[in-house]
Amino acid sequence: MRRSPTRSSHSCCTLRRTTLSGISTCTSTRPGGSVYDGMAIYDTMQLVSCDVSTISVGLCASFGTVLLAAGAVGKRYALPNATIMMHQPWGGMQGQASDIEIHARETLRIQDKLRQIIADHTGQPYEQVARDSDRDFWMTAEQASEYGLVDQVHTATANPRDARILQAEAAA
Repeated sequence: MRRSPTRSSHSCCTLRRTTLSGISTCTSTRPGGSVYDGMAIYDTMQLVSCDVSTISVGLCASFGTVLLAAGAVGKRYALPNATIMMHQPWGGMQGQASDIEIHARETLRIQDKLRQIIADHTGQPYEQVARDSDRDFWMTAEQASEYGLVDQVHTATANPRDARILQAEAAA
């Protein structure tokens, strides 16, 4: 069953009340979706008092990339074979010329907002994000780490507990 953004936002609000040891996790295997639904999730992630950890598994694209970057600093991960893609918002519109113009202005406003959010969360200059997101910009997990979208590419040895288990197995 697909989770709706409203349900995801409600879950984050519930986490805000219970805090579950102060950490919630958002696993991101998102091909994107509605910008407005994504903004509801983003705003909720920023609102909750607990740290939100994000993990890219498989494909993380479009607004999924915004949510990946929006996790708590130090708690944004990608698995080694994750693929991350960012681009400008896109859509289609039919109708009267004036309606198309209104829609175009809104798309440009959203584009500016998304570029600023990514710049704020990655430390990249706005102009760099604008250039990179002008077309589909594909990254490996390592490239996403270098870009600042994630803090760490999570491997078995990235977790100290996992490293101890591997060392014990190797010694046995």
